[in-house]
Amino acid sequence: MRSICCFAVCFVALSVLLLTPAYALPPNPGELSYTPEQIANTSAEIFLSRMQTPEPGYWQFAAMNALSAKAKGSDTDTRGAILDLVISVMNDTTRDSSQRWQCCYVISGSGDERGVPALVQILLHDPSEVIRSVAAEALAGFPRSKEAYDALLLAASTETSPRVLEVIDHRMSRVMAPPEWVAATDAQRKMAQDLRRQVWDADPGKPKFDAIDAVAKTCRESYAADKRVILVLFISTIHDTSFRVNQRWPCCYVIGRSADERGLPDVIQVLLNDQIETMRAVAAETLGPLKTNMAARNAMIQAARTETAKSVRDVLTRYLGKEMPALQPIIGTDAQRKFAEDLLQQLWKAGPGKAKFDAIDAVAKVCRETDLPSKRVILALFISTMNDKSVNVYQRWPCTYVIGRSADEQGIPDVIQILLNDRDETMRSVAAETLGLLKANATVHDALLQSARTETAKSVRDVLAKYLGAEMPAL
Repeated sequence: MRSICCFAVCFVALSVLLLTPAYALPPNPGELSYTPEQIANTSAEIFLSRMQTPEPGYWQFAAMNALSAKAKGSDTDTRGAILDLVISVMNDTTRDSSQRWQCCYVISGSGDERGVPALVQILLHDPSEVIRSVAAEALAGFPRSKEAYDALLLAASTETSPRVLEVIDHRMSRVMAPPEWVAATDAQRKMAQDLRRQVWDADPGKPKFDAIDAVAKTCRESYAADKRVILVLFISTIHDTSFRVNQRWPCCYVIGRSADERGLPDVIQVLLNDQIETMRAVAAETLGPLKTNMAARNAMIQAARTETAKSVRDVLTRYLGKEMPALQPIIGTDAQRKFAEDLLQQLWKAGPGKAKFDAIDAVAKVCRETDLPSKRVILALFISTMNDKSVNVYQRWPCTYVIGRSADEQGIPDVIQILLNDRDETMRSVAAETLGLLKANATVHDALLQSARTETAKSVRDVLAKYLGAEMPAL
């Protein structure tokens, strides 16, 4: 952690110099520090004040590092109080960014994962490019946190700022890794890398597929701990666009033939969201033989509604047969689409809390009471918005409730996909709440049970347990 904090200081110094030239670093920052006694006897509020308005003789980085050390060395309750203090400053958008970004590093330096959700929200939603960059860097201080890793992975696909993307790419490639990979032994990691190399080095055609089958067989027959490490590496490879396509697509097949469903949500994400046609076609080919799995089948149907590439549609048609839906055209008149857009804006502009849920109920009521053609246009817009990963989660989740309260089953398969496959815990939780009220529907009930067997997030499991009751299966 100390090395991460040291790198963090250097990175922020460089970032601030590049982004806000008015801030200059003193010539010898290493000479400014605090003794352990000073750290123990100085209040968090004083350190926070010195971070934001350095007194003569105190440099803000020294105060930042001291507050990190104070938090890390304190008991759980004191550390929680310090986290609450710095999170409140970090979230205060009325403050200058030079006051807020230091708090990101205090959270990282504390080593307390209770601060991860706050950093995730900053990374995904803060309007300041500087703050998002620092949040990405700070999240790298939690290499064992799946929530931190998933947030960086999501941000990598939705972030538009080249500077923030540069930080994310650097930290994910150098520091961040799934917890299973971090916890693996050197021997396990080497074994997984050797198996991937075996697939990569095979010649095209039959030799390539012989290698895929051989590696998948090894994965199936490995001990559970070894299998997890193998799958983690192959899953990360299919998402890593820094690899060539001919390195990524064989990994989809290995995941699909591993006889382990933990990789299916990631293959589904490739089918629904990957920019490369070949990757989507291979994902469809991988999921096809597994269509008895409800999540795989629903994902293929969802993809078929919007997929335009012939190679992908041909694969989907081969496996879905009569279930293959028609490609959905742009529906509705200009007036109907304008009406739907106005309802969406009404939802987005509502304040948080009760105001937001009043807007959700009002829009759902309009949807229920409008004519069928207009209802289809409204639901199509809300479904596409809910599924759009480029839209922030605060704009996506209200759409889920409207779909569920519309008294129309048009969007239910899409809400099921959110529950089973979305990377955002908030989205899965809202999907569970939405579907819980519809559990009399057999397909919905099965989806709730399927989610409950694999879902690890407490917030989602709490919602599932509320609706499933005695039926709630063990994880």
